[in-house]
Amino acid sequence: MTESGIDRRDFLKGAAATVALLMAADGLGMSQVLAADADVKPIAGPAVKIGVIGLGQWGRDIVTALSKMPSAKVTAICDTYEAFVTRAAKTVTDAKAYSDYKELLASPDVEAVIIATPTHLHKEIALAAIAADKHVYCEAPLASSIEDAKAIAIAGNGSKKVFQT
Repeated sequence: MTESGIDRRDFLKGAAATVALLMAADGLGMSQVLAADADVKPIAGPAVKIGVIGLGQWGRDIVTALSKMPSAKVTAICDTYEAFVTRAAKTVTDAKAYSDYKELLASPDVEAVIIATPTHLHKEIALAAIAADKHVYCEAPLASSIEDAKAIAIAGNGSKKVFQT
């Protein structure tokens, strides 16, 4: 529990569960899934400031879902492909756009990051996010090799922040 009253671990677990449900809800529209979750009491305190790295199909769906959650505020978006950034910026109009994830990680306006890039990029970004002292949710699969997965797991385990995949 932080001094603002937000339990970030519970928030990220809830956000991850919501994103997983959205991704697995074959045939369900996002509005149907969100309507089913409408009875859930909002988390007290300020919204968690989130940066989303990777704005392809998964990242776009994550940005859309987070934009509808009162306990989350997408403050930064990042992708190397400008068209993806432009498209996501239409959903979260007040988020700062980046083409370099390192700049996003340096931002004090980002408390947590969601990594939705291609798998082979997860290790570098996840290790940098952990080193930047951010809460991290990394889309599955965690890594493209066992060695990369071990390196990410060791770093995540050593972090005082939440790390989840």
